[in-house]
Amino acid sequence: MNIVLIKDKERKYIRVMAKHEVGVMTNLFNNYRLVMRTFLLAWRAYVTRKTGGKMAKFICILLCILALISCDSNINYVNQGVAFAEDGNYDKAIESYQKALDVNPDNAEVYSKMGYALEEKYNNGKVIGNYDKETYRKAIECYQKAIEINPNYAYVYKKLGNIYIKQFNGYDKALECYQKLLELNPKDAYAYSQMGYIYSSMKYFTKATRYYQKAIEIDPDNDASAYYNLGIINKEKKITAADNFYQAGLIYLKQDHRQYVLKTIEKMEEYELDSELIRKLKNKLYE
Repeated sequence: MNIVLIKDKERKYIRVMAKHEVGVMTNLFNNYRLVMRTFLLAWRAYVTRKTGGKMAKFICILLCILALISCDSNINYVNQGVAFAEDGNYDKAIESYQKALDVNPDNAEVYSKMGYALEEKYNNGKVIGNYDKETYRKAIECYQKAIEINPNYAYVYKKLGNIYIKQFNGYDKALECYQKLLELNPKDAYAYSQMGYIYSSMKYFTKATRYYQKAIEIDPDNDASAYYNLGIINKEKKITAADNFYQAGLIYLKQDHRQYVLKTIEKMEEYELDSELIRKLKNKLYE
């Protein structure tokens, strides 16, 4: 059975992650939290007079100045990393993120960004035949570190789940990631759709159908892959399958994924489905 994993929503999340403003605001919060922690420690030393009044006051001021300097350096390193990643220079991006982590090792956002840079470095290398699977494992380690710091980091669970599916056939681990997403947000259509894909791959078609239908119920106008994969599962039910594929084609068209519309039409023709729906979809594609 030819079930496909369509990454429309994953692309949406990657675009969101790449937004410069989001990274800046998150890192401001994380780094100023570090400054405040440093200030409180220094102030405690001053109040308790463990090192003497004037000396403790001097240490308090000095530590706060150093923390502020480190904060600015950290933000600069992260911004450099984002710029390098957007230009496709993933080695430089990884280097910048590592410098940021050397300043503040408790920043989940930076671990997430480094994981993404490592993942893209691997994907680019794979295209040209020069890649190391260890790079992918390092990406996983970064993502895992991010959720260790922030257990409610939804984006990272999405990324980890997708990696486990694509690279290691780790369906059990992927299901754990998507289940965690549903704990964080019971209306996450992406998680339901991905779980449907996993159960389809494992040939648990009844269970897969339930998850795809749930994804469509939550997000009926955007989840083309759920409709498409339901069409494959329902290929013996000609009318149902034709409608599934037709809905998938309309959404792909709305999202301007013309190559997926063509693939959907080819699949409808392969299964000898309703010729009228095929004609309508072709007309919409070429109008």
